[in-house]
Parts: sequence; C-alpha cells; structure tokens
Amino acid sequence: MPRQYRRLQVLVVFIMVMMLAVAYYRHKNSDALWRIISEQCIPGQQHGNPSPCQRVDFAQGYVTLKDLNGPLQYLLMPVEKITGIESPRILDPKTANFFAAAWHERTLLAKKRGAAVADNVILTRHLRTAFVS
Repeated sequence: MPRQYRRLQVLVVFIMVMMLAVAYYRHKNSDALWRIISEQCIPGQQHGNPSPCQRVDFAQGYVTLKDLNGPLQYLLMPVEKITGIESPRILDPKTANFFAAAWHERTLLAKKRGAAVADNVILTRHLRTAFVS
C-alpha cells in the first residue's frame, strides 16, 4: 500500500504542476495581441511603419493584423484596449463600429489573394464559422 500511495502522491503533484504551468502560460499569453498592438504596431505607425500590422487607423480607432492561421484571415482590433465583447465601451457611440470597419477592410483579402474576393463568399464563410464554432 505505501508504494501505491507514493505513486498517487507523485501523480497528484505532477497534475498540479501541469495545471500551474497551463495557468501561467494562459495568463502570460492572454494579452499577446494587445502587446503586439501597443508595443509594435502603434509605435511603428508613429514612425511610418505599422509592421507587423497592415494598418493602424487612429481616426477610426482600429488596427488590422494578419492572423497566423489561414491565407486570407485578418484580425481587426481596437487601438485602445477593450477588455472584451462584454465591455460597456463597445456600446458607447464614440467607440468605432468594428464590424463596419472590418467590412471596409475586406480589400486586404483581395490584395493578399491577388484577385477580387466576392462579398457573398466572405459572408458565407463568416456565417459558417460563426455558427459552427
């Protein structure tokens, strides 16, 4: 019995260490996109090069960044930190309409692809992703 007890202890300690590692990793990376925006894109735009972002639009309040996944996937994110979709700032009339801005920025897809992308293809893809995920 002591041998089984010892194995159980080791297993419990291992699981706890793994849980702490995952929690640390998630916390460490929870602001990864915000760090890219605030530490690279915005300062870069102030010097004429918003890289790695494609665009920083201070007037409209957003940046565009190529997603690491997919050849035609881009992220449109606020210039100012907003904690999430549940933030009251999203409903503030002074806050940019990010959906409209994303629709306007769909030209990035055509530039990346080298050919036009039909609006109905974008809508179909977006709706399928929104309802399947």
